[in-house]
Amino acid sequence: MLVRPLDPSLSCLLEESVNIAWSTLHQSGELRGENSARFLTDTIERMIRQGQHNRMFLANRTILKYRALATTSSTSESMLRERTMEIIYFIGALILLTALIYGSLNYHYRNKRTKKVADGIVRDRYEHNRT
Repeated sequence: MLVRPLDPSLSCLLEESVNIAWSTLHQSGELRGENSARFLTDTIERMIRQGQHNRMFLANRTILKYRALATTSSTSESMLRERTMEIIYFIGALILLTALIYGSLNYHYRNKRTKKVADGIVRDRYEHNRT
């Protein structure tokens, strides 16, 4: 696709519109990320190529699109954080359940002869320490 360069008057329109949008977003503290300038420039240039030449309209429309994008990305980030915490809780619960099952089975299938021998050893040591 061949992209024609903008003529000088449209370049000024692009620059002024980006400056308006940038300063508005900067003053409100909404600028985030390294690609903010690129997003503003690309969005305004696309609208100029579509025939829009009102700089305030271009700036305001771009600000609205930027805010919508920021809201969407922050929502997806919080959903990702929640999903990560759910996975961590699930793994922790699985480990605890495995330990509980192992302990129960180990107690149930313990070697009773070994238990008698161990009890005898403990009893002998206890009696030798008393005397």
